[in-house]
Amino acid sequence: MFDVAPTNTMNPDHPSRDEIEARITALLLGELPADEAKLLRWTISQDAGLQKLHDELESTIVLVREAEKNPAAAPGEKTVPLKLSDERRKKLLAHFQTPRPQESFWIKRLEIPSLIPVLAAIAIIALLAAMLLPALSKSKSKSAHLTMLSATKQQALEGQMVADENLPPAMPGATMPASVTVAPEPVLAPPPVQIV
Repeated sequence: MFDVAPTNTMNPDHPSRDEIEARITALLLGELPADEAKLLRWTISQDAGLQKLHDELESTIVLVREAEKNPAAAPGEKTVPLKLSDERRKKLLAHFQTPRPQESFWIKRLEIPSLIPVLAAIAIIALLAAMLLPALSKSKSKSAHLTMLSATKQQALEGQMVADENLPPAMPGATMPASVTVAPEPVLAPPPVQIV
């Protein structure tokens, strides 16, 4: 039913830029049939991009036609090389020899730190915090243990002092101990180590 067109033929529904440019050039040179020229003119009037392309091609064709009429140099004429006047040459040399101002020693450009060093500093701080937090928690638990031990010792001494004040009168032949002894401090086992 339908014939498959080869890939290199022109698609009339969606022509490429080169095809459109070729049609507009043919229109400007007067080589298109009247019906196709009318349709192309209408299409150009509806699209600003095609209008711009049409104007550019039209100016190019005008320039080519003028160049054909007036050749740049006749075979018998000599071309004179272009030369700057001495005054203009001196101004240009003076302009390019002007040194650029140096940056002041006291005024330095502010530099914003890049992202990589900032991230590296944050990573180092996080690593140090991870190393120090367990040690700090151990010292906190040890200080709490020592506070509790001190409070226990204080209570034991208070109890001993109250007991000494409330002793019955001495019996004949009974002797008082020379010094008050305090029970030895209990030794606590270290907390079990957790292996992660």
